[in-house]
Amino acid sequence: MAENISPAAEATNALTARQSNIDCHFAAAVLQEHYGIRGEVTKLRSERDQNFLVQCAEGEKFTLKFAHPGEERQVSHFQTALMCHINQRQPELPIQQVKASIDGRFELYIDCLGQMRTVRVVSYLEGQLMAHSPATEMQKVNLGRMAGRVTRALSDFSHPGMLHVLLWDAQNASSLREYMPENDGSARQAMLALCLERFETRVKPRLPALRKSVVHNDMNGDNVLVDAQNSDRIAAILDFGDAVYTAIAIDAAVGASYQMGTGDDLLTGALAYLRGYVSEVPLKDEEIDIMFDLFLTRMFVRIVITEWRARQFPENRDYILRNTAMSWLQLEQLLALPSETTRSLIQSACKE
Repeated sequence: MAENISPAAEATNALTARQSNIDCHFAAAVLQEHYGIRGEVTKLRSERDQNFLVQCAEGEKFTLKFAHPGEERQVSHFQTALMCHINQRQPELPIQQVKASIDGRFELYIDCLGQMRTVRVVSYLEGQLMAHSPATEMQKVNLGRMAGRVTRALSDFSHPGMLHVLLWDAQNASSLREYMPENDGSARQAMLALCLERFETRVKPRLPALRKSVVHNDMNGDNVLVDAQNSDRIAAILDFGDAVYTAIAIDAAVGASYQMGTGDDLLTGALAYLRGYVSEVPLKDEEIDIMFDLFLTRMFVRIVITEWRARQFPENRDYILRNTAMSWLQLEQLLALPSETTRSLIQSACKE
C-alpha cells in the first residue's frame, strides 16, 4: 500500500527537494526544440526554481522557467492557468504573457536531466526592480492599487490546484510550529511565540468567515518592476509562484508588510499600500480588525521559513537570509508599538 503523505508534508517537500542543476546549454536546447526560439541564454539567480533570461537577435526577450521538481504538477498548471486568465481577461495589467510552445501548449512537462519538471516561457518585461529603486509614498500607494487590481482580476478564477497547501500562506501559520528553532529562552524565540499565539487566538478562529480568492500572496519589491524613469509608476508584477486561494485580508497584509520601514517610518509605507489596495478592493470591518495581527503573522512566517530553509540549504544560506535581519528588526519594532494606536492607524488608512 502506498504511504499516505499529508498536505503539509507535500508542502515541505516542495521547499526541500533537491534538484538537478540545469545549465544554459540544456535550457537553450529546450527552447529550440519546443519553442523554436534561438538566443543568448543567461542563468538568473533564484531561490527555488531555475530561471533563464533569453535574448533573441531580433531584440525579443523571454524568461524560461524550470519549476522546482518538488512542486506538484497541478500547482504549476494552476500558476500557468492563472497567468493565462489575466492575459485574456485583463490584458492591460502589466504581467508577463505566457508563450505557447510549437505544438500549442502553455507549459511542458519533460525530463530535465533525470527529473520530470514543468517548463514555462513568458515574455520579459522591462523595468527596474522596486527593491532597488527610490521609494516614495506614492509608489507604495500605486503598488497597493495595482495589487488590488490583480486580486479583482482573479476574483472569478478557479482551478483545482488553487487549494494546495502552501507554507507561505499565512492561514497555515500553525503548521510552522515544528520548524521553529528549539526554544532557548531568547527574546527572539519569545517574539515568535507571541506572534503565533496572536495568530491562533485572534486570526485563526475568524478565518472560515473571511472572504477568499485566488491572490498573488507575495507582493514584495523583488517581484515588482517600476519605470526606470519614474519609480512611482508600476511597470510589472512578476512571479505568481506563491499564488493560492486564501483570505483576501491575508493578501493585503502580505503586500503591506513588505512596504514597512523602520523607526518613525515603520508603518508609513504599509499604510500607503493599504490606501491603494482598498481603493480597488475595499476591506470589511472584520478584515481590518485583524490586519495588525496579520502583519505579525506574515513576519513570523517570513522569519521561520527562511531560517529553516537556511538550515536545510547552508550552501545558499546568504541568499535565503538576505532580508531576514531586517525582518527581525521590523518585528521587534512592531511588537513595541501600542496595539490600539496601531489598529487605529490601520483603520484610518483602510477607511479613507
